[in-house]
Amino acid sequence: MDKLYDELCNIQSTYIELKKKSVSVHEQIQSFLGKDKQKIKNDMNQQEIDDDEMTTEEEEIAEPKRIYPDQLWIYLFYVHENQTPNLTQLVSFCFSIPISNGYCEGVFNHLKHAWTNTRHKMSPELISAELKSD
Repeated sequence: MDKLYDELCNIQSTYIELKKKSVSVHEQIQSFLGKDKQKIKNDMNQQEIDDDEMTTEEEEIAEPKRIYPDQLWIYLFYVHENQTPNLTQLVSFCFSIPISNGYCEGVFNHLKHAWTNTRHKMSPELISAELKSD
């Protein structure tokens, strides 16, 4: 548990450093997803922190861009210098949990005609075969 907490604190400090850069985190992630990853990592390490770049008028006009959590975590793990196996595994588990039960509902909807009183004890193999037949 202590290793996980240490990894989280290290990733958090990396995120804070990314927020201090002159380029927004959203733009950094979009550049990371669209360009050569090694070039971006080198560019990020060489950038100067410039807090006074944006005036207050520009801050009011600027609209926040949406940052997708999965893209943020991928970027943080890539930019972070040290390995974080425990945190990586935890985040992977969290993103593997389905957001909805839509797939399960679709399976039952698909099988409602095949599931009758005489066939209510279907084996998993038969259900799998029924789903693959379509």
